[in-house]
Amino acid sequence: TFSSNFSLIVIGQGSATGPDPYGYYIYDDTDTLTGNAPVYNWFEIAPPGPGTIISEITDEDADTVTYNLPFTFKYYGIDYNSIGLCSNGFLELGSSTHRFGENTTIPATGGPKRLIAPFWDDLDPRPAPTGYGDIYYYNDTTDHRWIVEYKECGHYGNSSSRETFQVILLDPMYYPTPAGDGEIIFLYNTVANATENSVGIEDETETRGLQYLFNNNYDPNATPLLNSRALLITTKPPFSQHSPWINLVNYTLSDSAGGNNNGIPEPNEIVEITLYIRNDGDTMVTNANGKIRTISSSLFLIDSTADFGNIDIGAISDNSSNPYVIQIAQDPIDTLVGLVVYFTGNGGGYEAYTYFTLHIHDETGIGENSNSTSKINFLEIYPNPFRAKIEIRYRIQYTGYTIKDVGQGFSLAIYDASGRMVRDFSRSTLNGERSTIVWDGTDDAGRKLPSGVYFIRLETDEFKKNEKVILLR
Repeated sequence: TFSSNFSLIVIGQGSATGPDPYGYYIYDDTDTLTGNAPVYNWFEIAPPGPGTIISEITDEDADTVTYNLPFTFKYYGIDYNSIGLCSNGFLELGSSTHRFGENTTIPATGGPKRLIAPFWDDLDPRPAPTGYGDIYYYNDTTDHRWIVEYKECGHYGNSSSRETFQVILLDPMYYPTPAGDGEIIFLYNTVANATENSVGIEDETETRGLQYLFNNNYDPNATPLLNSRALLITTKPPFSQHSPWINLVNYTLSDSAGGNNNGIPEPNEIVEITLYIRNDGDTMVTNANGKIRTISSSLFLIDSTADFGNIDIGAISDNSSNPYVIQIAQDPIDTLVGLVVYFTGNGGGYEAYTYFTLHIHDETGIGENSNSTSKINFLEIYPNPFRAKIEIRYRIQYTGYTIKDVGQGFSLAIYDASGRMVRDFSRSTLNGERSTIVWDGTDDAGRKLPSGVYFIRLETDEFKKNEKVILLR
């Protein structure tokens, strides 16, 4: 017979930490039942990665610096365009106000303000043998996020115990939330000693916050920090196992009131947009609302909000009674403009987003009456959809031009669904009237682009031609 006295500690129940009084949650990668569990996906920005060393706080003990952000980041309802960074494993939206490594509970007054704490501890990235480690940042324009990495940062007095982790701010324009607040991801590549640190967030007043960990004491719904752990900080509530699922099935355009009534968006026209959405889930969505957003300067949002009412299971609803209203710019710089639609419903308990693309037609130099002496005979792409590579074949017929002359007015580029150019094939790719280009699904920096819809635009001085392609990963 064997007997023993023991205790069983169960940490992490598949539920989120939170919410705090504002509405923030912290989800870890084991919270799969919430529908918001993050995935650990490490993108190395330290050498040989593309990151830049933060020289002001690397090789320093208890030092800070403030950097500008590449996008506006809303945090606890306040917009920020800069951020303070501290060598002791925490950040402050706006600017740095605190530099010390003596961590506290969260929230608590007298410490950092507007706190983002992935690993607040007395770290020491000074050069060896006193300390160890470096700190980097990187603006990821492909995935619309700003990354800070603490690379092998040693603990004060124990430089051989080293932590490697990242803080990732997601651009709210591309990662919408119910109130527009930005999402934050903590990634832990290597965890050496997480027994005397704080993990969590806190607002400007230091009275609202969310504590995931303090000195080895975890929130009841938190899972211990280990290698390859991921945390997501967001105002998105947990999903019910039964949920609506809104999909965009069609949209129509009307320029009858503010244009020439041909149904085509053209410069300086006012256009009404009607969306048709279907509930493909297993639960009704009530009081559905959709807001459109774009970062393009080629159009202006006049009325960006629409109500879709209650949508039963399998039903289709539209906003024909209150269409979105936009105005095309006088001189649009984009031919393709991506718009994100952010849907909410069920009293804020449901949220989703989708996107669609508008093709703005600039009639200058285009049409049957053009006096052009060059034209695009064809633009062919194969295969489509594609995974590894796609061949882009084209032919330009011209009269009275040399090959050099045509090349000067020739461009071939790849655009994503938002209208942003991701790959530019230079004019030097024109080799006579016929040519073939192979695209491997990477951007100009050689990085693999995500799955999605892309547009190939072939353009001369007189003509433009676009083809849609689908990249699968």
